[in-house]
Amino acid sequence: MQVFSRRTLTDQVSDALLKIIVEEEMATGDSLPPAGELARRFDVSTVVVREAVAQLAGRGIVSRRQGREPIVTLPGSEVLAEILLLHGRQERIPSSDFLACRAALEVQAAVLAARRGQESARAAALEPPLEALRAANEPTQIVQADLALHLAIVDLSGNRALRLILLSLVDVISTEITVRTRREDQEQRRRSVRDHAAIVSAIVSGDVSSARRTMAEHFDVALLGVAGSLA
Repeated sequence: MQVFSRRTLTDQVSDALLKIIVEEEMATGDSLPPAGELARRFDVSTVVVREAVAQLAGRGIVSRRQGREPIVTLPGSEVLAEILLLHGRQERIPSSDFLACRAALEVQAAVLAARRGQESARAAALEPPLEALRAANEPTQIVQADLALHLAIVDLSGNRALRLILLSLVDVISTEITVRTRREDQEQRRRSVRDHAAIVSAIVSGDVSSARRTMAEHFDVALLGVAGSLA
């Protein structure tokens, strides 16, 4: 029995356009070739080309401009977050699974950060966001300060892919994080600050083993918190 592809012509041209952007190393702000040129290259109508461009625009890969050729754009972490969120809902993936993924990535980030640069540079990068977390007292401020510290650790690791994925995962589990933060009492709040301080201390001192352990222990507690928020 012959198998027919379910992908439309527009889908195929969209894939081909994405391949051009990647293989030709087009940067943000670069213009796509004119629709007529693309239509001749792919042997399709300009209508199909415009539909394919619209698909890419919907994914944040290009930006359309009135009377001018579309330009390449850089999709933000929210695009990946939307994909993860959709899969999570349709496949009934629990928030704890996404948090476990985040934990594995952040443990690696802590290890990389502890190995990178001089102690003074590590302290300069992490101590200010830690102090901001200590000073935060409202749930929204606490969530923002917590994320800022974790992003500072990821930035210190030097791995930009980790930052992109972390932001996406945070978007997916943001509701659970907020609920858990609102439920924290003063003692839980103080313990959280102590946990973050221990992580920062380990990274600043360059103690890879402690950085790995303290970050893992922090997320063990966070996983219990998320499970409690869903109970």
